[in-house]
Amino acid sequence: MGTGVGRCFAGARLCALVLAVGLSACTDEVPLGSWGLGTSGAGASAAGAGSGSGGTGGSGTSGTGGTSGTGGTGGEGIAGTDPGEAGAPATECLAAGVPGPRNPPGLAPGTTNTNTDWFWPGPSDSIEFELMIEKENITDGYFWAHQFGFVAAAGGFFGLQANGGYLADPPDGPREYTSMLMFWISGPPIDAELGDIPYPDARAYLETERELLWWNINAKYPLRTCVTYRLRVGRESTDVPSGNTWYGAWILDTESGEETLVGRILVPAVWGQISAFSTEWASRIDFIPPISCEEAEPSSIFYRTPTANGGVTRPTNHINRFDAPARCATSRFTELPDGVRHEVGLDPP
Repeated sequence: MGTGVGRCFAGARLCALVLAVGLSACTDEVPLGSWGLGTSGAGASAAGAGSGSGGTGGSGTSGTGGTSGTGGTGGEGIAGTDPGEAGAPATECLAAGVPGPRNPPGLAPGTTNTNTDWFWPGPSDSIEFELMIEKENITDGYFWAHQFGFVAAAGGFFGLQANGGYLADPPDGPREYTSMLMFWISGPPIDAELGDIPYPDARAYLETERELLWWNINAKYPLRTCVTYRLRVGRESTDVPSGNTWYGAWILDTESGEETLVGRILVPAVWGQISAFSTEWASRIDFIPPISCEEAEPSSIFYRTPTANGGVTRPTNHINRFDAPARCATSRFTELPDGVRHEVGLDPP
């Protein structure tokens, strides 16, 4: 990924889009993750039997889930838990929990990326998810996002990036290392428009990478630790007269109460709704290829249990898994009553 506009995280993680077909040798900033075409996305066959209902206010005491094993791009699966019932107090920053096992060590240096696969009862018009950055990253770049597909097409992702490389005028121009938002869709989509953040602090860009055409919107955005950010991807409007669908991306700073429309991307109407499988992940940005297990600055991100359709629909289950092949044994998950903590770049055992 040679344009350097902030797409594929540095290192050996596989980038895949259609039917979880892997594409290797990603060397920039953002992971594209593991993808599926419609509802047959990576790992969907491992869907469990847990269920729950409620809004965005969190979930209750977690119970044991009905799934375990591997899913997605491969990597060791960790049993999911029932999302529980709404109404539990929101998890506080760095809340105590019992961490799960670290990833098995691999042969190559570097961090091992983490994924939580969410299984939904059916397609939806929107996905809402909350993130809390629990540790400030001074030197290292990290990317945390929610990845989704469409019923009849590949999809995209929306998330936060700390210390990412922002380009106002890709593929050239000066690069600014800053916190930012990234909203990308492939398939290809038809058009893209900026939202509340104007150029040059945001930009929309159409490009071809790895035989896929992407519309992408990157925007500078101040991020703070221990603040809950509520992100949403969903139908924004219908284009007249084509009948095609604008999908928007919003972020709400729950501390200030300010909601920002990052932008919107126009997709063909035949793509349908957001599919019934999605993935949240965390990855370190390896600006320089890693040489040891000690060099990473640790990251901790808390993902609250997501919802769909404006908070009406809850996932049926989830699975935590590590990317394969594994690298250093410095990543782990912690199941909390209303979500999952992802830690990457811990001190080596």
